[in-house]
Amino acid sequence: MSEAYLYENARVKSLENKLIVGQQLQRLLEASSKEEAFKLLVEFGIGGGINVEGTDFDALFEAEEKNISSLMRELNISHAFDAILLTNDYHNLKACIKAVATKQEPIGLMSEGLATIDDIKAGVNGDTKALRDGMIEAIKQVEKGISEENVNPRAIDVAVDKAMYKDIFSLEKGDELLKEYYIKKVDYSNILTFMRCKKLGLGLDFFKDSFIPGATLSYEMFSGAFISGTEELKKQIRYTDYSKIVDYMDESSLVVYEVQVDNTLLSLFKGYRDEMFSSAPLLGYYFGRTSDLKVLKLIVSGIKNKVPSELIKSRMRNLYA
Repeated sequence: MSEAYLYENARVKSLENKLIVGQQLQRLLEASSKEEAFKLLVEFGIGGGINVEGTDFDALFEAEEKNISSLMRELNISHAFDAILLTNDYHNLKACIKAVATKQEPIGLMSEGLATIDDIKAGVNGDTKALRDGMIEAIKQVEKGISEENVNPRAIDVAVDKAMYKDIFSLEKGDELLKEYYIKKVDYSNILTFMRCKKLGLGLDFFKDSFIPGATLSYEMFSGAFISGTEELKKQIRYTDYSKIVDYMDESSLVVYEVQVDNTLLSLFKGYRDEMFSSAPLLGYYFGRTSDLKVLKLIVSGIKNKVPSELIKSRMRNLYA
C-alpha cells in the first residue's frame, strides 16, 4: 500500500477517541429512561452535535450514519473503497424499488454512496442511464413482479443483494482487504441462510434461490449437505478457513451465530490497526463505528421495550475500541 494512506490514517487515528468503549455501554444499559439514554448518546458524540427535538433517536443515528458515509467519500482514494459506498447505493435501490411497488415514498434511505438518490429513483422509474449495470440488472429481475403488482419484498432483497455482491466482486480498483471482508461476509451469510432453511423446513430450491454466488464456499458444498442438514455442513466447513465458526452453527440459536460472525468480521481489522501504510486503520474505524451504532441501537431498543439488560448483553457485538 502506498504512502497515500498516511494522511488519511492519521486523520482516522485522531477520530478513534470517539469510538464507544465498554464503560459508556454500561452507563447506557443502566439508563432509567429514554430521556436519560438520549442525553447519554448526545454526550457520547452520536450525531455530531446535530440539534434534535425531544428524544428522536432515529434522527440522531441517521445523522451519525451520514457523518460516517461522508468521511468514507472523502477518504475514497482512487476508488479503493467503492465497495462500501455501493452498499449504500444498493440499500437505497431496495428502498426505491419497494416504494414504487407499493406506490409510497421510499423509507429507510441511507446516505448517498456513488449514486445520487435522485438517479436511483429515476432508474427505478425507467430512466437508468445514470445507474451501474448491476443496478439495472437488479431492476430487470424484479420489474415483472412490480408491473403485475405482485410485490415480494424478499424477492427484491435477494435480487438486489446478488447484483450488489456481483458488482463488488468485479471492482477492478477495490481494496484487497475490503474485498476479503465482503467475500467472508457472503460465505457467512450463505451459512446462515442454510441453517435458517433447515430450521424452517424450507427446501433446497428456496436455498438455491437465496444463495449468493461469488465467494469461497461453493453452492455444491451446501447442496451436498442439505439432505443431512447442518451437522453435515459443519463437517465440510471444518476443512475450510471458516472452521472456527463451526462451534457457533446451531439452528436453535441463530442470533448467537450472527453475533459471532459480526465479531469475527470486525477482528479482520483489529490486528492491523497500527499499520499506517495500509487501509486497515481506516477500514477498522469505519466498521468499528458502524458496529458501535448497531450496539447502541440494540440497547436503545431494549430500553424502549423494557428488555432485561442481560438479554440485551447476549446480543451485543464486540467493540472495536
